[in-house]
Amino acid sequence: MIDANIFLYHFAGSSLECRNLLERAASQEVSGSFAITTALEVTHRLMWMEATQRGWIRGRNPARELRKVRHRIKELTLYAHLSQQMFCTGLKLLGLTEALLLRSEMYRREYGLLVQDALLPALMEEHAIPVLATADRDFRSVRGIEDYFPGDVKM
Repeated sequence: MIDANIFLYHFAGSSLECRNLLERAASQEVSGSFAITTALEVTHRLMWMEATQRGWIRGRNPARELRKVRHRIKELTLYAHLSQQMFCTGLKLLGLTEALLLRSEMYRREYGLLVQDALLPALMEEHAIPVLATADRDFRSVRGIEDYFPGDVKM
């Protein structure tokens, strides 16, 4: 399973290990998957990154800042191009169900995970996926998950 931060570090050009992992998936050297919520999060953050690079937004709340320049969103194009690349990686896109959302509550209660984070171990359990590629240390405490943590990411 690939977490959103792996895609984001790749797209930002800040992790060779993340890029290599996604290239290996694209060449079918390794197989993997990502959640629809991951695709949404990556797309959203790429939009923020592009708007920030253009100097349109600043500050601690990019979503609020982006709403202030809503008329400029239609000028953003790089985020859409990059986010579409997620679907060309050879990775399988996994959807969500009501039952999965309900099951993820256990991970929120037991491990203190946020809603979107708790969906990943629930999806992994459902699809018998043992490894999570992530730069998020919160998953290290989740029993049954083996994590691949890129060593070139500075936290």
